[in-house]
Amino acid sequence: MSHPTSQRRSDSAAGSPRYEQTGSADELRAIFDSDVTVRVPRGRVRAYPKLPSSAPKTETFYRALVAAVPTAKRALDVGCGAAVGTRHLVEAHESVVGVDCDPDAIDFARAYEPRAEYLVSDLASAPPLDDADAVLIADVLGHAIDYESVLRSVRKRTATGARVLVAEPAAYPAQSLEAPARRAFSRSSLEAALETCGFEVVTWADAQHSFVVCVAVPSPDEGWLHLERAAVCAGTGDVDATLNALAQAARSSRLPVQIQAALHDGDAQIALGNGDAAARAFFRARELAPEDPRPTAGVARLSLAAGSLSDAVELATSAVTACPTDFDCACTLALVLAEAHPSAALESLRMANALRPADEAVAVELAKASRQLGDAELGIWGLDRVRAFGDELSPATHLLFAELLAEAGRHADAEIETRLAQATSASSGEPR
Repeated sequence: MSHPTSQRRSDSAAGSPRYEQTGSADELRAIFDSDVTVRVPRGRVRAYPKLPSSAPKTETFYRALVAAVPTAKRALDVGCGAAVGTRHLVEAHESVVGVDCDPDAIDFARAYEPRAEYLVSDLASAPPLDDADAVLIADVLGHAIDYESVLRSVRKRTATGARVLVAEPAAYPAQSLEAPARRAFSRSSLEAALETCGFEVVTWADAQHSFVVCVAVPSPDEGWLHLERAAVCAGTGDVDATLNALAQAARSSRLPVQIQAALHDGDAQIALGNGDAAARAFFRARELAPEDPRPTAGVARLSLAAGSLSDAVELATSAVTACPTDFDCACTLALVLAEAHPSAALESLRMANALRPADEAVAVELAKASRQLGDAELGIWGLDRVRAFGDELSPATHLLFAELLAEAGRHADAEIETRLAQATSASSGEPR
């Protein structure tokens, strides 16, 4: 295999570099014996060899994959970062490809472990290796804006019978995620993500270093492809095609795919104002998975749409109690309380924000609720967290941010946010 931006394997690994401080406190310079110099950002993003970091160590999972698939020949390291773990794969497999979206990380990886091939690529696009029979995904899905696209992309490049080891930080209600970590996973949410993107979980490992770890294989069932088509059609606004794809997915042999199809169908029917059809979809999902709190949250949203506030509060509370780390359930409770008991919605919004700190809509609602209670600083804190992920904020969010900053007496910062709102409006074509 060749690629214009990849590098062929050499005969041996390179040594660890020495690090020098640059003019920035958040950045170092790595200098290798080959005189290659690479920029090294400090932070939660990734770990570098022999360099203290707040990023979690993942080498254990690379060794576990090698042990789980000792006869594999072609390995894919999804989100390889600085190639600290890639070296373990190179020692065990004939061909190893590392993929990462950060050019600096790939430059470091090429110098540190030149025996692998590397590609700078958006992880949601097609990885470079066809028919990989060993795949490692460690501390990656939580960083991705669209983790389902990452999984589907990997699925399309994974050989029949391959083993995929997935390790993601474990979710808990009081978590405090640091950018770029957008989410963490429970065992149930990780299994749902894998199953609805074309994999079957075959074994779970004991919790390791606060990670949820499993091994999955590609599923022969094609229900996940119908879910993918439904998502594409929904994005284009093609309602009929979306509902048709969901109906196809509902006939999958895989129970998680059936559940996901029913949940999406229920949400689509609420958006269309078809209350009876939405109820049938959510009740079907609940029959399929009585212990899953998401159908209950769906019924809560339906009750809210129908004006049954007391039922909506009871159902949403029940869903969150059953699974405090489910983001959709937390958002549903916040949505319901905002209508039924606005003064009680703040805590639910903080819970949802803790589960997904990069979600702009939740941060905005948290800012509005905190502002009503006279706590501008809490709103500023939530919006600051969103900004840390580097996503472009809407003009309305910049203006809200400016108002909160002004209320807190930070007038210079407020002026900057106002100018950002104007610039964003101009670039997007929105009215100022």
